[in-house]
Amino acid sequence: MTKQVIEFTCTGNHGRSEPCRIISQYELRLRGLDQKLEAASSGTLVDVIANGTAPISDNIACIQLALDRGDVYTPEQAGILYSAMIENDDGPINELYSICRNVFDREEEEWREEWLLEFNKRHGTVECIKGTRDQTRPNPNVVALFTMTQSNQKAATEIYRLSGYDPLIEVLPVFVTGKRDSSVVNAFGTSNERYQAMAAQLEELVPRAIDLLLR
Repeated sequence: MTKQVIEFTCTGNHGRSEPCRIISQYELRLRGLDQKLEAASSGTLVDVIANGTAPISDNIACIQLALDRGDVYTPEQAGILYSAMIENDDGPINELYSICRNVFDREEEEWREEWLLEFNKRHGTVECIKGTRDQTRPNPNVVALFTMTQSNQKAATEIYRLSGYDPLIEVLPVFVTGKRDSSVVNAFGTSNERYQAMAAQLEELVPRAIDLLLR
């Protein structure tokens, strides 16, 4: 029997949607629903990030975060980037963007592993991070697609627009709380403390979303 899917999507299928998948899969087993339902995770910009075709504004936002931190770029690299942004020179920006992206990715992986270790310890589980980052794509088996932010929701809605499939597509905290401006914090490039707080938020939201969806 083909299982129906509850999917969670963020931007890069890394820091937020994958923990949601793990939490959801655990909650489905807890409710005896894992033979009928399964959880999945994806990202609305996975292909764009992998292909290096993200909008320059996205790259600059990541670079600016790194510059504000002051511990990612050398003084020489920072000087090049400041000049490039003033002069609207995309060359150095695109060239040096990968440095901050790689640093932030490694950090987030470490923070995520720390959360998962604690999650497994608390629940007596052996959940694992999947080995791929998957692009959000139309799936006829998806009954609900929960996004982390309004921009993710907009992107997911566009992805499904001409597919002929019509899953529920909702921002996760909006679906749970009814607060239209709520979203899941993005800890990418910030701190472990902020990431763990975000993960705690997900551990609260995901079970409530499942219960609301299935009632």
